Amino acid sequence: MKKKPFILAFIAFFALTSCDIFDVNRGIPYRYDIEYTEDSVDKESLDEYFSDNEELYPSYQELKSNDPNLLDNVKAINTGGEYKAKKMLRFSSNRNGFLDGQTFLFEDGSYYPLGISFGGFGMTEFLRIQGNAGHWIYYIYSYGSGIHRTEIRLFSLLNNNVYYLSNLDLGFEKDFTFDIDESDNTIDVYEATIHSSYDDNGFESFSITKGSLAFENIGDMERNIQN
Repeated sequence: MKKKPFILAFIAFFALTSCDIFDVNRGIPYRYDIEYTEDSVDKESLDEYFSDNEELYPSYQELKSNDPNLLDNVKAINTGGEYKAKKMLRFSSNRNGFLDGQTFLFEDGSYYPLGISFGGFGMTEFLRIQGNAGHWIYYIYSYGSGIHRTEIRLFSLLNNNVYYLSNLDLGFEKDFTFDIDESDNTIDVYEATIHSSYDDNGFESFSITKGSLAFENIGDMERNIQN
């Protein structure tokens, strides 16, 4: 009998805060364009990553022999504030063969490929979200020398897995952009027009114009691990 008040109080507390817990788990999204920084790049560990994963990058050694300064063509992307400890790196868009424009995340001493760019824009923007459910990156990239294809993927910093969203059919020959609804911090996806520009060293940045709404509140869509 003595435990009843505690149990009832716990049930009441949970009923009052369950929605708040969900909101905290969702976290607040922050959107980032592709902007470069002068942060240092650990070329030695990046070279080791490519060399140790020859089955994924069979042309790497040939690229490096043709251009011993290959890894000079990599810059860090601005990821904002305290998140800088987890670096995002991008290759320039010339003289790098299959690595042109590709983006990688450096996390806990390991590298993870985020988006290819062959025949497309590569990664054009990303969100980061941190809540009780972990730290996530949502990102958009495009590729395809024949048919232009855009993908939206999620990277979990809790388990270092890439996820895709069920029922998110983006079709072909279209580009997209994220839009954050500040009233409830949900993430919408809009069709977009994208123009790219290059600096003198071939590093690409983007001008993105939002078009019509394509998908609402993608944060509530089912997530599946990308195989």
